[in-house]
Amino acid sequence: MDGIDLPSIIIGAGSAIIILGFAAAGFVKGLTRMLVALIAISAGSLAAYWGFQRGDAIAGFIISDPDAWMSGAVGLILGLAVIFTARAIFGILIKPTKVKEGQKKNLGGLGSIVGIFCGGILVWFSFSAVRYVGTLAELQWAQACLAEEGKAQNIEKPALVVLRDLLEESIPGSFHKQYDPLN
Repeated sequence: MDGIDLPSIIIGAGSAIIILGFAAAGFVKGLTRMLVALIAISAGSLAAYWGFQRGDAIAGFIISDPDAWMSGAVGLILGLAVIFTARAIFGILIKPTKVKEGQKKNLGGLGSIVGIFCGGILVWFSFSAVRYVGTLAELQWAQACLAEEGKAQNIEKPALVVLRDLLEESIPGSFHKQYDPLN
């Protein structure tokens, strides 16, 4: 890499905006409310993942022959239900802790640190998702190109593969690729 190119600037700026947005939200909400939101979203994400993995069996209780997309729908519905339920339960438990009370106790700084952490995690896993989905799309593209008994066909690269390649060529993407434990 000879210098900073346009994809590096765009990806770096987008990542910084997301992280700073989470930091601002954490500062406004305060530590307690930000931690509650983090716990609710984490529980919802785990429930969505579990629902996605076992969606066929869960949908099998209602429909005798569930389609492939139903496992995704089960995961999404289950994840959202857990997020909203957890936020409602935590909202009842921390009812006295309003935004203004958190600002009076000066918990905004700690909330912004949690916000930076949450934003960084979101950006990191978004990069991982783009790289993973782009690789899967590239495999499907390669299969489609070689579908006719070894005769190579000229099929246009999918947009996800192009996006993954742009990410990996950028400075934030190369940093992510180098230090990603999920790679």
